[in-house]
Amino acid sequence: MKLRERIHWYTGVLLLILGVYACGGLLWAVIRPKYQATITDADGALELGAAINVEFAGFMWFVILTTALALILTDCILANRSWLRRWLGGTNPELIGVVPFLWVGLCMWLGALAFVAFGEVATVVIFNIPTQESDFLPGEVITYVPRLDAGPTGYLMAPFASFLYYWTAILVEPRSTTPTAAPAVTEAKS
Repeated sequence: MKLRERIHWYTGVLLLILGVYACGGLLWAVIRPKYQATITDADGALELGAAINVEFAGFMWFVILTTALALILTDCILANRSWLRRWLGGTNPELIGVVPFLWVGLCMWLGALAFVAFGEVATVVIFNIPTQESDFLPGEVITYVPRLDAGPTGYLMAPFASFLYYWTAILVEPRSTTPTAAPAVTEAKS
């Protein structure tokens, strides 16, 4: 494969993964758990309503969704789906190798970062969460969604799942056992 085709394929994979994860982050912003909180003073102190541990539930859904997206996208990339091949410019790269393996994992990590970035911005916009002290009105009940602190473990789950799936799929892929060119056999007659 030519260098230009490889660059096209790697760029297409990056854009596909970032786009899917960004859309997933927007969806996550709508469905993520939240508190009903009452603003207690002008400084923005909150009295949280009784609820489950929203921080942990949000982290759990983040990990589940990003890992599921990683597995689905890795399967699409490895299976070289016809729609994906057309979108990536008709290329069919040799996917068995260290560079494509690491590239897909890196893209999944960047995708997890995009998921959180788009999800956090969409959460503030959708739920109209006050961001300045002048917006705090004591006694007002608001929807409060705490920021996600995924830490290294949360951000590395999607690449780990992708690596594991990629490696397992390559390992168990059936390979042809017939040689490409049979050696010529000559019998000596005595």
